[in-house]
Amino acid sequence: MKFRLGRIIPAIFLSAVFIFVAGKNGARLFYQPSGKASIYNHYLEGSVLQNGESKNLHLQFTRNWQLKKSKGDKYLLQEWGQKYQGSDFNLSEAGLPGPEERVEKIIDSLGRVEKVARYPAGHRYYLNLLVFPDHPVSAGNSWKYDYQINFDFAGKTVPTSCQAIYQLEKILVYRTNYRCAKILINGFCRSGPDQELTIDYRFQGKVFFDLDQGREVDYQLSYSWSKTQPAQNLKEAVNLELYSLLER
Repeated sequence: MKFRLGRIIPAIFLSAVFIFVAGKNGARLFYQPSGKASIYNHYLEGSVLQNGESKNLHLQFTRNWQLKKSKGDKYLLQEWGQKYQGSDFNLSEAGLPGPEERVEKIIDSLGRVEKVARYPAGHRYYLNLLVFPDHPVSAGNSWKYDYQINFDFAGKTVPTSCQAIYQLEKILVYRTNYRCAKILINGFCRSGPDQELTIDYRFQGKVFFDLDQGREVDYQLSYSWSKTQPAQNLKEAVNLELYSLLER
């Protein structure tokens, strides 16, 4: 199966209707529990180079996202995918559930992941798409989130230090009826200099976050990473473009 992102991604990423001005104290960003699951259409294109052999990736699927109140100030986040069509690819490398997989996380309202069922601390699922600051932000403000993530390569687990840098670009009405924060993301994960295996993982893009419903509406992210083991001349290089669109 082949498809072209340019033909299926609507013009919603290209323009917005009207820009809000945030209050003088800024906007508070946080996730909110949902009464029913939100459904997102995902489209992925890219390429993988493994030990000299290259292949193209084309994949589309739907992702269900539901946030429920848990104990205290925590939430239970459930994600599961359906209707996978296209290339075989380990989507957990991008923090997404694979076919027939149901991911359950305990998070707080800021998006910080406390626990993921069946997965040890440090798994890629522990780095959420958005992690918010605990204070109001205004257009142009930036904040950072640091975490430790482990990646698997050549039969070994490689620890990395990660940092995601977020910026609130503006608050606007998006797709006619969503009052959104447009948030820019630029992040990386890197292995230490003394590691036998080298990991260089990068991601950047933009997210439209619904301020009234406390959830993502749409996002577009670019991923690139390389994993190398010089001693055995092993290398993996991946480049991805990922689009996520909320069904109306």
